Amino acid sequence: MGNYSIVTIEREYASGGKEIGQKVADALQIPLYNNEIVSMAAQKLHVDPEYVAHIEEQMTGSMLFNLAMSATSQLGIGTGRSVSDQLFRAECEVIQNFAQQGSCVIVGRCVDHVLRNRKDCLNVFIYADLKTRKERAIRQYGVDPSYVESTTKKNDKRRSAYYNVNTSLAWGKKEFYDLCLNSGQLGVDSCVSAILTLFQGT
Repeated sequence: MGNYSIVTIEREYASGGKEIGQKVADALQIPLYNNEIVSMAAQKLHVDPEYVAHIEEQMTGSMLFNLAMSATSQLGIGTGRSVSDQLFRAECEVIQNFAQQGSCVIVGRCVDHVLRNRKDCLNVFIYADLKTRKERAIRQYGVDPSYVESTTKKNDKRRSAYYNVNTSLAWGKKEFYDLCLNSGQLGVDSCVSAILTLFQGT
């Protein structure tokens, strides 16, 4: 391997970021963490993972977590902090624990920012043109063609809001990443190859 031991991936909705991450993890024979972050954060907060997922679904710009804020008592933690703050802190702890365990691929949830002080992270952002992402959403995610454009934009807005609120930075800015890949232009396998080449220093 090169100078890296961790791959972090942020991605636009339906750009293939999770698939790319899984293929990288498989090639390197290291674990990939994505949904596990939510389930373990929920465990820390003693709540159902579906409740955490529901909270994250409320992320829509300036109304981020407003609905969830009113349900702070459900967490049973008298910290005085908002649900969003408690959730992000728990997710940060989970991400940092995964990173301390050894080489891995971690997808989403501001991972590039959470691990920003580590020098062994290869930070990747995956994006694609809207047409490619709509086709993927329909074909792989089963999104209704009538709603695919609105669904794609809504999910991008949610991810952007989550990143902005929790980091006070703009989501997807190229200077935050070592590698920005257009999966629509390059294809999934070429993105995987580019990441592996840089990661392994070959």
